[in-house]
Amino acid sequence: MLTILAALVAATLAKHSTCSWQPVTSDPTTYKLKHFCDAKSTVIDQNKGSRNWTCAHNFNGFKRQVKIADYSVLQPKVIEVGTPCGEGGWYRNEDGFCSSDVFAVCLSKDRGVATSCYFLSADDDCQWPGTFEAKDLPANITAWWQP
Repeated sequence: MLTILAALVAATLAKHSTCSWQPVTSDPTTYKLKHFCDAKSTVIDQNKGSRNWTCAHNFNGFKRQVKIADYSVLQPKVIEVGTPCGEGGWYRNEDGFCSSDVFAVCLSKDRGVATSCYFLSADDDCQWPGTFEAKDLPANITAWWQP
């Protein structure tokens, strides 16, 4: 019985993946995506160096704070991009409704580094490729959605 239960639990866990969906040009405006928000970085645990990128967004007159990504929470030195529409997703409105299927997240242009973007489907979440030292983290992560 325990073996069956363990197999069921393992099957229900989402497979973690590295962000990889990048069209020929990664500029979201090329694909008519609309700006959702500029998520700002805040330290959540000074000892671990972990951070969240959050922004306030107006959902039909109801403003709420959403987390787009985090750093060094699940794994050290890794940026994790949250799901737009999956459980607890950052794009879901106050009723849990999600009106888009395609999204993009981009690291900000700071320290002279060009914007780097990855696209996501509604229920995706992913880990940004590679690892980051704290000094190299972007100040902002920009989120986009397709109307």
